[in-house]
Amino acid sequence: MLPNGTFFPSALPVGSYVCTLSSTNTDGCTSSATRTITVTAPPLVDAGPENQFKCSNIPAFQMTGFSPAAGPDSRWTVRNNTIPITAGGALTINASFSGTHRLYYTVTKDGCTTRDSVSMTIITAPKVVIAKNDTVCSNDSAVFISGATPPGGTWRGPGVDSSGTKFFPSLSLLGPQLIVYRISQNGCKDSANKIMVVAQAPIVNAGKNDTICAGGDSLRMTGFSPSGGRWSGLAIDSAGTFKPKLIGLIGNVTLTYRVKQNNGCSAKDEKQVTIKALPLAIAGEDTAMCTGDRIRIGGGRISNLIYKWFEPTVGAIPDDT
Repeated sequence: MLPNGTFFPSALPVGSYVCTLSSTNTDGCTSSATRTITVTAPPLVDAGPENQFKCSNIPAFQMTGFSPAAGPDSRWTVRNNTIPITAGGALTINASFSGTHRLYYTVTKDGCTTRDSVSMTIITAPKVVIAKNDTVCSNDSAVFISGATPPGGTWRGPGVDSSGTKFFPSLSLLGPQLIVYRISQNGCKDSANKIMVVAQAPIVNAGKNDTICAGGDSLRMTGFSPSGGRWSGLAIDSAGTFKPKLIGLIGNVTLTYRVKQNNGCSAKDEKQVTIKALPLAIAGEDTAMCTGDRIRIGGGRISNLIYKWFEPTVGAIPDDT
């Protein structure tokens, strides 16, 4: 303690100290008085780790890692009140508070006050927006999943491949399927859901293959399902009437039966019609003969063909006569 009465508690251990003031007048008389000063240890305050980070999409959180515990003699504050905080350390934030802030934790005990501070950086988190849900058909090939922003995230859920970018519809996934889009930027994450509706495509059967002879009458398609579809291909109309005379072709013709449902899904199946060539029949030249005569008629023969003559009106001539 200096003679002028300046007391330095920081230079002393904790405890009580008696300070004496002595006064002497011009007559040489002296008197004194005492004062007891108690030096109390200030509270030890730790606001927590110095550099802290929070994502802006965590709407509310509680400060942790500080000591002593919050109580009636402690309070949290923020420099310039740049973000709202309660005395107990509860914060409510959003993207508008992005940036770095200085937070103070102050504790008063036995008349002594101590404070400590930390740096709190609010990082702008990504905000996922899903444009719309989608409908696909059960027989579609892989569908590239779109309609999510910001780009750079991945999809997860039933029917989604390992790359997180494609959806594979199937009969086992009929109906609405919930898939999730997730993205991480600067250590902050966000996600949103999308519904992929898998509509059942028709199961189409064009029927069994057919074989007909060239030059024959039209062939009506039968045995196909479901009804209501359209036929396409050479020499066939949409209703399924095949007219081989229109093409004069010998061999195989592929015909397609396609069905489209009200849900927008379609499917097709194919069948083959084999057109066989007509055999060559040569009756030879016309011949005049007398009643009762017998004559062998007919032109040349081709192997593997069966020939038979027919009477103009009744009966049949024996084979090979």
